[in-house]
Amino acid sequence: RERNLRVRTASLALLASAATLLNGAEGFVPAAKSPSLAAKPTTVPGRIESTDLSSEAGTGWDSFKNLKDIPSGEESRKFRRTVYTHDDWKKHRSQDRFIYYIAAIFKSGVYKNLGREVSAVTLVATFIVIWNCIVGGFTDLEGIQQAALVDGLPKIGLPLSAFTLTSPSLGLLLVFRTNSSYQRWDEARKNWGMNINHTRDLVRMANAYYDGRNVTPEQRADDLNHVALCTWAFVRSMKRHLSPEWEDETAF
Repeated sequence: RERNLRVRTASLALLASAATLLNGAEGFVPAAKSPSLAAKPTTVPGRIESTDLSSEAGTGWDSFKNLKDIPSGEESRKFRRTVYTHDDWKKHRSQDRFIYYIAAIFKSGVYKNLGREVSAVTLVATFIVIWNCIVGGFTDLEGIQQAALVDGLPKIGLPLSAFTLTSPSLGLLLVFRTNSSYQRWDEARKNWGMNINHTRDLVRMANAYYDGRNVTPEQRADDLNHVALCTWAFVRSMKRHLSPEWEDETAF
């Protein structure tokens, strides 16, 4: 019994070392109260539980869209701290979500935050177009060139080289944003692969460092099998923690 206790203590120590090496990944989940052994997500105030696009709750601005005075700017940030669950990602991947959000574009917090800047740019562009039509003439809808209403004033314009020089930077900005999104996915995949490698190391170290003196072969095989089962349980617990509820393995 004393030897079994020492083996179990060593197994827990090895598993704790593996958890430390996984860069803070959380593999163990609390015991679920439901019969399906599913870990229920923590309910956060102001977030949705439904994936219906037309539901009364939602992520982002959906969480407070029914308020009479919808906050904008800094006041709306506290409503946008949603930790995405599998249900939220399922809604986000919906093929019809763009129709719903186009209809609600004027309630968007991004629209409200950028409304002044966009309005200012629109006014400046409108002024430049009207000014150039007045001082430089314009082509009407019938394709007839009309003379300038005011002579002697210069047209407003910018050289094309300014836009040519800045376009590569804008393209790189979009590429970096896409690469950052992929990098997060790739990092998660590498962490999962590292988890597999560390579990192999645990079992290999247990076989190499096991003190087999004064122990029967049957006892040694039983102890090492116990270490292997604990390592397997750690990996399956992490897999269950990262999987949606509808993929719950009741038998497990």
